[in-house]
Formats: sequence, structure tokens, C-alpha cells
Amino acid sequence: SARELEIIELLVKGLISKEIAEVLNISKNTVENHKQNIYFKTGTKKINELITFANRYLPRPSAH
Repeated sequence: SARELEIIELLVKGLISKEIAEVLNISKNTVENHKQNIYFKTGTKKINELITFANRYLPRPSAH
């Protein structure tokens, strides 16, 4: 979902769940639920695996 992509982007930037919750104005539990869905959908189990997946497969905004 669009929200999951936002969360992935923030995780890649190094934010933790509490910080993501504050940035997106949602609860930490909601962030954790999204993270579990993201892990399931991407077949990853750890944050470092998810970051590798995101860097490899998800489109990045161009820096031009």
C-alpha cells in the first residue's frame, strides 16, 4: 500500500517505529502492524533484509 511504501522509505532513512509514528501522525502499534505486513509481503524477516530488498527492488526518487 502507499502507507507501507512511506514506512519503508522512512525505515531506509534509519527511523525507528516511534519516530515513524510521530512523522506520519499514527500510533506506534499501527507502524508495527504495517512493518509485519511489509515483512510478509517482501519475504524478509529483519530490518537489514528489508533495507536490502528496498534498495534493490523499489523505485527511488531521482536526485536530479
